[in-house]
Amino acid sequence: MRTLTEFVAESAEHHPSVNPFFELGIYSLVKDVEALVQALANAGVPFEIIGGVAVNAHIFLSDRSRSFVTRDIGVLLRRDDLERAIQATQPLGYEAKRIMGGYTLIRTGQDLAESVHLIFAGETSKTVQPYPHPDLHPEVRDLFGVIIPVAPLQDLLYMNLNSLRP
Repeated sequence: MRTLTEFVAESAEHHPSVNPFFELGIYSLVKDVEALVQALANAGVPFEIIGGVAVNAHIFLSDRSRSFVTRDIGVLLRRDDLERAIQATQPLGYEAKRIMGGYTLIRTGQDLAESVHLIFAGETSKTVQPYPHPDLHPEVRDLFGVIIPVAPLQDLLYMNLNSLRP
């Protein structure tokens, strides 16, 4: 991972004005995503990144100005791989907690809105959800220099509509 200075310098190459608060937020998020992706991949856990991080990964290369900071990291995996995912992320300081609709991986003192949210392929997260989450179909994307497996855009749209979110 690049240093914050290198990260901001690269951003300045693409945009004449740089918002340091935005860049710091993105840099912090990408560092967390990189560590999480590496831990899960090293443990052999099939997964894909979903939610705002995945949307950023899809839009970043075509229009960097549309990227945005999201506070959490969403991960879609199979329930059978939950224990391996938990064990793989413990060295990063994460502790698993059961929450409504799935699990979260959270660090001591971390706000729930900034944690890693795990949902399960083939299951629903809410009783009002009409259809289960799709299976894993990861696409490899570059997010600010980090290569990550993300859900296809079609699956991201499906999950958002299925969860009755705008």
